[in-house]
Amino acid sequence: MENSINKLLEQIIEEGNCPFTKDEVHGFFCGIVLSGIDRESIFGHINRFLDIGEDSKEAISSLVGLVSDDLKKNSFSLLNQDSDDLNSIINKFSEWTYYFLIAVQLNSANKINDPKRLEIMDVFDEISQLNEKYILDKNHENSLESLNDINKFIAKSIVYLSNSNNDTTNS
Repeated sequence: MENSINKLLEQIIEEGNCPFTKDEVHGFFCGIVLSGIDRESIFGHINRFLDIGEDSKEAISSLVGLVSDDLKKNSFSLLNQDSDDLNSIINKFSEWTYYFLIAVQLNSANKINDPKRLEIMDVFDEISQLNEKYILDKNHENSLESLNDINKFIAKSIVYLSNSNNDTTNS
């Protein structure tokens, strides 16, 4: 499924002449899907924030569907990192979480009362600042292990947020 998501992200960025990276756009899409905004309003938010026009509406709809499906199946993962360049990985995590947080907060009705959700959002805020606030360990292996742990935390947190959204919806 990730390959399809990658292709759609590339298509949306290219067709829409979008100035954002794939990680930023993917984070935004995941956040907007988890924000609880109704499907009809999602395109308007995406268009306004990412400045993507009508030409990409079909690709946007497909991407929202794929992200939603992955979340329902608890099979969320970040896009593959093509290198083990630590700075590249840090930028990826920072960009993804920053735009995820922006999108999740678009829905003013999205009240976060669950302490676990609040904790996740706080940690995501810290992750979004990795490239600004933290210095890499001089040991490449230790840093890579820490970044792998962050990757696992993000994936598990997204699954938790998705499941807690479903619990709230089904109540």
